[in-house]
Amino acid sequence: MDFTEKTKTPHPPMNQKLHYSPSSLSQILLFKSRLLRFLNKIPALFIPKCELIFRHLLFRIGFEEEKNFHVVLNSVIAGRYHVTEYLGAAAFSKALQAHDMHTGVDVCIKIIKNNKDFFDQSLDEIKLLKHVNKHDPGDKYHILRLYDYFYFREHLLIVCELLKANLYEFDKFNRESGAEVYFTMPRLQVCGVLLTF
Repeated sequence: MDFTEKTKTPHPPMNQKLHYSPSSLSQILLFKSRLLRFLNKIPALFIPKCELIFRHLLFRIGFEEEKNFHVVLNSVIAGRYHVTEYLGAAAFSKALQAHDMHTGVDVCIKIIKNNKDFFDQSLDEIKLLKHVNKHDPGDKYHILRLYDYFYFREHLLIVCELLKANLYEFDKFNRESGAEVYFTMPRLQVCGVLLTF
């Protein structure tokens, strides 16, 4: 093979999001962090100021000081998801309700905070959901469905089916309305057995 011959590789359109496996996402971030460490060893005297700014924008590792994804209602994420409602926040993520413009279905988008530990936990969550969904293709056990995941504006986003109420709110409603307690030990044990299928 002639190594002087240039080959063109097809590039996706600018508005198309790229899909990576969880392991390749961590490899990309590791490569970018190593490259940034190498570039930071180069004395600043040899690099013009505009090139320093370009280098900073180009080689951001994704775990900078800004850990929050600013949510704007009625905005479109990744050219596909129209944000309709802010659902809430947890320790390491925010949840949005959005309308998938490709399928016409309402979905939940979980935006992971920009932190290495949270990112790693979320990759494990993606692997677990993919495994569980793979073994329940007919949705027989009614386990949360993972639709999509991608990296957008330095945040990992997980797209899954939209559920109505979380377990805490459901249990609180049951207790306040005087209904029977739903989460009893025998019921939780049955759920545990069903999840091992």
